[in-house]
Parts: sequence; structure tokens; C-alpha cells
Amino acid sequence: YWGLALGTSVAAIFNALYLLFMAQKLFKVQGVALHFESLIKCFFSYFLVSSLMGVCCYLTKAYVFNFLVQDSVLISLIGRFSFPVMRSLKMLILVVEGVFLMSVFCKKLELKEFNDALHFFIDRFKKKLSAFRN
Repeated sequence: YWGLALGTSVAAIFNALYLLFMAQKLFKVQGVALHFESLIKCFFSYFLVSSLMGVCCYLTKAYVFNFLVQDSVLISLIGRFSFPVMRSLKMLILVVEGVFLMSVFCKKLELKEFNDALHFFIDRFKKKLSAFRN
């Protein structure tokens, strides 16, 4: 699945670059300048945060998961479903770790877009939760 993820990422990057340059042409026709300095700064900030998150998640997968319950113990406990259960548990741990690290790194670097998106989702979650309670 690594190739699929890499291909999707490369396609998304080309799509974003194409849309960016098309927007620049459109703005230029309308007499508005599109400055790339802030976009480049944001790109490298998020690239740094994503790289740090990726390294931490990789280290967790490579070293910490070796100390979890071995597959043979799970097979004796829950049978043939142990493999998908353990794989799902590992994936859940990595996703939670990645979201946590991303939020910590973005808060430390004071990346406004991430904080705005985080507050947006928290507010939406609170509204859904309050609607569920009533």
C-alpha cells in the first residue's frame, strides 16, 4: 500500500501546484497579485511538522510495537481473529499518536491554520454532542 499512498501524494501535489498557478493567472488577469512568500513559509512549516510526526510514528512502529503482546498469545486468547485485531490496535495507536504529535508541534510553532481547524472541529463536535444529549 506504500505505492498507492505515494502515488496519491504525488498526484495531490501536482494538482495543488496546477491549481495554484491557474489561480495566479486568473488573479493576474484581474489585476491582483498573488504573493508566494507566505505560502512557501507555510509549506515548509507544515513539511517540518509532518516530517517530525512521521519520524516519531515510524520509531513507534519499529521499536515500541516489539514490546506489545506477541501474536501467539493473542491466538491462544481470541483465535484466528487475533491478526486483524492486533493490526487494528497498532493502527489506532499510530493514528492517535500522529494526531497528538501534529497538534503539539503545530501549537509549538504557532501555526494559525491548524489551530483554527482544530477549534472548528471541536466546536462542531460540541454542537453534535449537545444535540445528542437533548
